[in-house]
Amino acid sequence: MTTYVDAEGAIKTWINAQTTWAAAPGTAVPKGAHLHRLRSPLSGSYILLSLLNGSTALTSEVPFFRARISGQVYGLSKEQACAGAVAYANAIERIHSPVQMGTVWCQFVADVTGPRDLSDVGVEPRYVVDADFYFQPV
Repeated sequence: MTTYVDAEGAIKTWINAQTTWAAAPGTAVPKGAHLHRLRSPLSGSYILLSLLNGSTALTSEVPFFRARISGQVYGLSKEQACAGAVAYANAIERIHSPVQMGTVWCQFVADVTGPRDLSDVGVEPRYVVDADFYFQPV
């Protein structure tokens, strides 16, 4: 049997439930996580999630779905983008045991790289954090 995982959707759901560092006023990422760029954000920062690569499916021989996810943190200022990226990197770096993300379990996160400043590429200040997420269905 083959099972696919919506890694981006699962991580988005998890981030948007984190009211201590994301998705709430006064936090490092008050606009939460999204799968599409926001138009003209008036305040705060947000995370744009995208799948870079990963395994194609879970099978009985390979019980994990690995997804390399890029989290680009946009802000109105470089300081906002950096603070959001640091908060996101710290949060995912701490996932070493199973955490429910939407309808799947993230068993652990590995190979976190960043935050890396990409502010001089494009118009808006932005930092990027990439990581490997290992999922299993609930």
